[in-house]
Amino acid sequence: MSTSETLVNNPEDLYRFSCDHAGDYPACLLDAGQSGPSVGADIYEMKQRENLWSAKQGQLHLLELYDGQPVHEESCPQSISELQAHFDKNSKDPRYCFAFVEAPHSRAPLNCTIEMFQELATRRRISPTFTSNVTSFGEQTLPKDFNLMTIHHEDNLYARPGELHPLPSLGRSGRELRYCFNIRSVERANSEPGWSWSIRNLAIYHSFDVETGRFFWVGIKANKLIRERIYQAIQRPKFSTVPLSTLEGSFAATLEVLWVILDWTQEHWRGYINNLDEDLRKIVIKAKTAQIDRENNRNHEREHNFVAPIPRTVLSQLSSVATPTISKHSMSTSFFHKIMSIFRKDIEDNMHEMDSFQQSRNPCNGSKADIRDERGILTNLSVLETFTFAELQNLHLIGERINEALLVIELTREIITSITAYYTDTFNSELLPDAIRNNCKSEMAQYQQRMGNIARNLGMRQRQLHCMGRMAQEAKVLFDGILQYRNVQISQLFAQSGFDSSRKMEMIAHKTEEETTSMHVITCVTLLFLPGTFVAAFFQSGVIHLREPETVQDEWILLSGPFALFAAISLSLIQKAPTGGLGYGLAYRGGGGGGGGAWFAGNGSLPG
Repeated sequence: MSTSETLVNNPEDLYRFSCDHAGDYPACLLDAGQSGPSVGADIYEMKQRENLWSAKQGQLHLLELYDGQPVHEESCPQSISELQAHFDKNSKDPRYCFAFVEAPHSRAPLNCTIEMFQELATRRRISPTFTSNVTSFGEQTLPKDFNLMTIHHEDNLYARPGELHPLPSLGRSGRELRYCFNIRSVERANSEPGWSWSIRNLAIYHSFDVETGRFFWVGIKANKLIRERIYQAIQRPKFSTVPLSTLEGSFAATLEVLWVILDWTQEHWRGYINNLDEDLRKIVIKAKTAQIDRENNRNHEREHNFVAPIPRTVLSQLSSVATPTISKHSMSTSFFHKIMSIFRKDIEDNMHEMDSFQQSRNPCNGSKADIRDERGILTNLSVLETFTFAELQNLHLIGERINEALLVIELTREIITSITAYYTDTFNSELLPDAIRNNCKSEMAQYQQRMGNIARNLGMRQRQLHCMGRMAQEAKVLFDGILQYRNVQISQLFAQSGFDSSRKMEMIAHKTEEETTSMHVITCVTLLFLPGTFVAAFFQSGVIHLREPETVQDEWILLSGPFALFAAISLSLIQKAPTGGLGYGLAYRGGGGGGGGAWFAGNGSLPG
């Protein structure tokens, strides 16, 4: 008989052969073909992703209870050789085995080498479909799979005897219940600044031998929470040697473990939703109670003789919530703040100019009213400037978290419903041993009740989030309307500022007209008195000598010498002044504005 025929006819030898080739997992499994070709992509990713596994040293935490032992055994192999030695030292599988693969945090590589995982998966015949859950972990900049959750059932309860691979030496009958799934829930974390929550992933694989009662669990999580809870659970009496020596006791223990795992999915939703609600109401209360358009509100209240008071609790919340928001976000928007400061200064200047302008001229109707309108707009804008785009972004972020939580809860409920239906159908199947069907009815009823409670609680959280999502959407609409209203007010203020500028030009034109009239009067008076002034200056210059008593006979005498000098100087200045000015202008233009000025400065006089 050939070696290949011997291996096929002897499952024990075939199992040892597959263990020797664990590096080829899952191709080395006895029933590798049951998973189908669709798992090929996940297997390839698992082997190729270097940031999925720890490159050097691993840690595989094991909790096991062997036949004849009063308490469980705890071990932590840290290398492939230690793991192989651990499996080889025991002739039979333990009554139960829990294997935990962990990581420092949710986006770090797993604390396990790929060789150790392949060894564990080959020894315990882990289904290849579990690799799709494993690849959700590892080092990653952004979360993978968008909160995907999956479940796969792959038991051989309905398989024919020839399709089974029993290993009596290890205590395996070959007929097992097998499934794997991953679930997600919220946990406290500090991975995101300003937010103390994170959605964490948990991958589970389980197999239960329906004839020997031995069961195996694998848990992959980025912390030790599930390991600690399983450790606490196995301290209970139902996990001791005597109950687990029976088939029904082992089945009841698996239901207890499954409940401990799934109970984690409902644990922190209350705190998560309360924090979301708190962040949302900070913005909603501020938007609802902001005193915008106060003048119109006062007129409306005056007409109806009614003033809507703000509750004291709301005021206290606004004093503690809105003020930090203004100091951190609103006042930091320097551009908007500068615009407000400029407009405030312009309005005060306009009021001062209007007061001085009224003393000399009656203003246009509505000038004071227009300025009062500008002050009202600025009062509204002083409230509107506390609403920032950062708060609108925060509203979007809250809505995003709500939708993410809704998806997680909905998928979690589907996983719980699917697992419960799987156990219900299996429990009612005639292929399940009578020892389980007849002796585990109360445990099965209790399990169904527990799963129903978890599903209902998650459903209530889901309805809370639906309502909160609608509130966030309405708040976004209101907040967007406030920001649009602010833009309208700013546009109106710019338009009013343009109107004020035109009114200022009118005032300047009126002042210019008055000053021009005054200049005309001054010019006319100057022209009237200029000839007399010239004659008086001429007579005082000494050119004409008036008669003095007993000196000359004529009434006046023209002195020819002084007159010639006076005429020469005056006519020369009259002739050369226009010529010098024209030359200076031409030199200034030709020299780019500097030559003429320099020449004039150097000579100290006009060119002659």
